[in-house]
Amino acid sequence: MFIELTEIGSLGQDRPIYVNVTKIQSLFGDPSGNTLVTLRRETIKVIEDYETVKSLIALNEHRTKTKAKN
Repeated sequence: MFIELTEIGSLGQDRPIYVNVTKIQSLFGDPSGNTLVTLRRETIKVIEDYETVKSLIALNEHRTKTKAKN
């Protein structure tokens, strides 16, 4: 249910975060190659590009479906 991303913090301090994919409302790529992830209560900016975040979400959903079948 969770994916690991790297949040771009203030003052240039990046930190790893874990995001529950069920809380993600939308994703937007920005011109610098980063991604804005809109959650229910906030928007975070992550280092990973849009396609990478989208792939992580899809991979997580696939794993969840596979576990449910077993």
